[in-house]
Amino acid sequence: MHNSEADKWMANVVARLGGLPKNYMVFDVESTGLDLNNDLVIQLGYALVIDKTLVECSSIMVDWTHSRDAEFCQWLDNRMTSTRN
Repeated sequence: MHNSEADKWMANVVARLGGLPKNYMVFDVESTGLDLNNDLVIQLGYALVIDKTLVECSSIMVDWTHSRDAEFCQWLDNRMTSTRN
């Protein structure tokens, strides 16, 4: 999304729901897809905003390859490649 598109999107959200609160926390979950039976969570992240100022944020990548066989690792690599495209 380009900045102008993002600005329009946010203006629409604010018009419908009001402005963002003064304090809030945002969570982000990245996955290889949306199929609960065939996809995996690969990254978790958060951002903490206090007094409308970002005070903390972090994320962690999940390593699904530890102690896994080559077939699984190849499946995950293929899944990650298809997710990026």
